[in-house]
Amino acid sequence: MKDDGMATCHSTSDPRIRTWDNWGYDILHLIGEFVLWKSSSHRVFEVHIRHWLCREAWFVSCTCGVAVREGNVVLAVDMCGGRQKSTPRPKVTQISRGGLKGASVTRDKAGSTFSINMPSGAYVKMDVHDWGMNVYAYAPSEDVGKTSGLCGTFDGNKDNDQMMRMEGTSMMQVTDDRMMFLESWRIPVGESLFDKEPNWLPTGSADPQYCDCVGSRSIKCDWSQKVDVENNIGKPGIPVN
Repeated sequence: MKDDGMATCHSTSDPRIRTWDNWGYDILHLIGEFVLWKSSSHRVFEVHIRHWLCREAWFVSCTCGVAVREGNVVLAVDMCGGRQKSTPRPKVTQISRGGLKGASVTRDKAGSTFSINMPSGAYVKMDVHDWGMNVYAYAPSEDVGKTSGLCGTFDGNKDNDQMMRMEGTSMMQVTDDRMMFLESWRIPVGESLFDKEPNWLPTGSADPQYCDCVGSRSIKCDWSQKVDVENNIGKPGIPVN
């Protein structure tokens, strides 16, 4: 079942971000870990990215890792521990405990494109290069008006995409200061999904109900049926073990 209301946010090159609402801006020189996308819909969901210095002569940063959480599942594709300008060998890690509950990581046959796929239909694709990776995030329609982070607000209004997080509170506000916006979504050292297990949800509360198309006229919904990410969402790939 393909979600026709999906939106795309991407962070490419050094990094240049294009939000859900098609607002574009540059980061260029910030090193560290940031919240790319966080959802406030019915599920617990967030995407963290890690930047390293990829062009020392110009002090330019690039993305080298992505970690995705949905419910009690956390998966990461990380090349930050490798050497730049060498054959990239991203490390694929399940940071969470227990089963994948319908989530998966796939890669293409060349081993240069990876995708972290979650049962809600949300997924993040990474094209890996010797300097880092280009990142493409895909949000399902249930996230309309319920996103925050570097990817913006996903509400059709690019003028409010520069929404910064207020320190010490859950409140947010639009700012004209680009650096304040970026720094508000920086994750303190050691606190990201790459480094620290999140607060896990109680057993059972992290398993939302999802639906799948059966034939052309019926839909099946239950608490264990995962979305078939390869056949229904259209992301070719092979499982990464």
